[in-house]
Amino acid sequence: MSNSELFFTFFFLTGLQASFGQTPTSSFTSSWSFPPVGLANGETMQINLVNLAADIGPSGGLTPQAASCTGNVSFVNAAGTAIGAPSSFSVGSGVTQSITLPFGNSGITNPRDEIRAVVAETVIIGRSAPPCSLSVSLEVFDSSNITHVYLHTVFAPIPSGFATLQ
Repeated sequence: MSNSELFFTFFFLTGLQASFGQTPTSSFTSSWSFPPVGLANGETMQINLVNLAADIGPSGGLTPQAASCTGNVSFVNAAGTAIGAPSSFSVGSGVTQSITLPFGNSGITNPRDEIRAVVAETVIIGRSAPPCSLSVSLEVFDSSNITHVYLHTVFAPIPSGFATLQ
């Protein structure tokens, strides 16, 4: 069975349980990493997160559900070591949250080094799961707020370890 077939089966069975009056809710963490980006003295790295999903209104017999994406962001140095503690995020529909790493808090001792940002989203599955469509960007800007780097992506969560299933 291919990965896509397993993924479809997982969500089909979750939906099937919900259709029989049960309200199964489970969660997993989906993590991804931006590529390494240089951070130099006087610069700040910033991750911007926005939830593009809309709240669900009370129509068609659906229970109202506020959109929500949650998780945490961490930064990793060139040696693969975490820089400080992860910062948590929780974004509702249309809400943007930014998490920053100024050069002075990076632990970099050289004038410039490579940093990686890692986003870990808590994905909730089930009939009562809040809508979430997380869009994430990374930017590096200097002390005069001039952006030097901008990377953007929209992620489709896949359970950790799922790609190893055969």
